[in-house]
This record gives sequence, structure tokens and C-alpha cells, in this order.
Amino acid sequence: MIGRITGAVLRGLLVALLIATPSLILPRVDPDGAQVIALVAIFAALLTAFEYGSNYPCLFEFRDAPPFNRIRFLSLMMTVVLLSLIARGQYEPNSLSSFLALAGHLVAGSLDFPYSPVRLVILMLPEGTDDASLFMVRTSAGLVLTGTSGKIRIHTRPARLRWRVIARRTASI
Repeated sequence: MIGRITGAVLRGLLVALLIATPSLILPRVDPDGAQVIALVAIFAALLTAFEYGSNYPCLFEFRDAPPFNRIRFLSLMMTVVLLSLIARGQYEPNSLSSFLALAGHLVAGSLDFPYSPVRLVILMLPEGTDDASLFMVRTSAGLVLTGTSGKIRIHTRPARLRWRVIARRTASI
């Protein structure tokens, strides 16, 4: 019981950190916006803590797949941190943000073909979008698409490995 409650509180704090990460990384955050983000982070932390701390699911049933939820959370956290660092590089450039922007630009350039997700995100922008915003959206879409495809590969890896193990152990069953 204590372990479950401790884990629920820890998960709630991690969700609050995930929501607050962009406002912690970005240099120019409006005080009113910071208060709203803090309120949303507290609400999400409480919801997650109650969900994982109760015996039965309250609103969402997402605790039945712990390894997949951990991978999803780490992937989402990595995406939020990387995109926040790229956005911070517009105000306070450093070598890490420049490297991430260059990597995202190269990935987006290779994935920008007709009917690709990167092209569809770019086409959703209004006609008069300036080049800096277009570059930022294209870079972000490229990095998000790369992270999503990597997460999909991680999720499909156990099934492929399990198939190989089952195929080798048919005689021992």
C-alpha cells in the first residue's frame, strides 16, 4: 500500500514536471501564463496520483501497461525537452540548441516529401507565415516525427523478440 502511494505521488510529480518543463526552460514566460501552467500541472499531478493510488481506475485506465507507459512518458518528456531547447535557442542561442535545430532541419528536409506528415504540418500554416516560424515548425515536426517513429520501433521490438524465443523453444513446451 505504501509502495503504491509512493509510486503514485512520484508519477504525479513527474507529470507536473512534464507540464512545467517548457516554462522552466524558456526564458520569456509571462507571469500569468506561469500561474496557469502551474495550476494545470497541479491538477494533472493530482489526477495521476489519484489514478495510480486508488484500487480501481477513477477516470482513465492507463495503468495496466507499465513498461509501455514508461516508454511513452520518456518519449514525450524527451520530445518536450528537445523542442523547448530549440525554442530557447531563438532567444539565447548556444551550441546545443544550434545542434538540435540543425539535426531537426536535416531530418525535416529528408522527410519533407509530398503527403508526408512534415509537409502536411507545413501546409496547415497560413499563407503569410514568415520564414523563421516556418523553419521552427518544420524543424519541430521533423524531430517529433523522428521521436514517434523511434517510439514505434521500441514498442514493436518486444513482439519480434518474443516471436524468436517462441520459435526456438517449440520442442521444450
